Amino acid sequence: MGARPRGGGPPPSRRKARKPRRKIVVRDLPPHLPAGVFWSTVSPWVRIAAGTPSADGAQPVRAAADQPATVAYAEFLPGKRSERPTEHDTPSTAFLQFRQTDQMLAFAKAFQGHRFQDAQGHEYVALVDYALVQQVPTARPPRADPLAGTIEQTPEFQAFVASLEAPPAQSTPAAEPEPQSTHLVDYLRAQDEQARARKAKKASKRAEKKHADDAKPAARTPGVLPRPGARRPPRPPLPPGTLPAPSAAPKGKPKGKPKGPPKPAPPRPAPPPP
Repeated sequence: MGARPRGGGPPPSRRKARKPRRKIVVRDLPPHLPAGVFWSTVSPWVRIAAGTPSADGAQPVRAAADQPATVAYAEFLPGKRSERPTEHDTPSTAFLQFRQTDQMLAFAKAFQGHRFQDAQGHEYVALVDYALVQQVPTARPPRADPLAGTIEQTPEFQAFVASLEAPPAQSTPAAEPEPQSTHLVDYLRAQDEQARARKAKKASKRAEKKHADDAKPAARTPGVLPRPGARRPPRPPLPPGTLPAPSAAPKGKPKGKPKGPPKPAPPRPAPPPP
């Protein structure tokens, strides 16, 4: 028996043999590179069999009768130029799966660093690397659906057709539903009615009190101010002769400053001695 490794895995004799990687990807191709130009460029190393399907519209070079096919799968994904100057272009990409490892290595050695130049003078350097996913899509014929064309035989469809062909049934007028009320709605209505009754009662009391105040005369007590809003009794007219007589003082103020006593004359200087 074979000795088990320390990691606890299966013995080396039972491990599956790792398949060689033969699928590669060609990156950093010009975004405007046509598929036909790319296949003609790699035609010395890439030749596909006559019945091998291709994912893109332009087919690679077919292998002649005296030349063996070198690839089992070929796909070219065109890039896209950016419409904005601030964004980068999307480069084109190609996937190739070779039949032999030496053929793949020969292509990678020859095409690694291949330069493409466009009309504006821009150069694009091709990069050849292993593809992350080594599986390739397989062309399988579409599987026939066993339920295709059997909808007319299903009982649900037949019942639907019968309901469409049946005459419409006469509908009887439905009775109007009675308005339903809940305990919460009844309670809210009662509270609203009580609030309206209290408001009306307060308004009637206020009106009666105002009418009574307007009907009785307002008696003024000495030292007590009248209540705001109460009517004051009219004052009796003054008898003649009680008004003060107008004063005989001249109207208006005299202009200028009042005159004071005359100033004394300055003393005369004494005569000089003889």
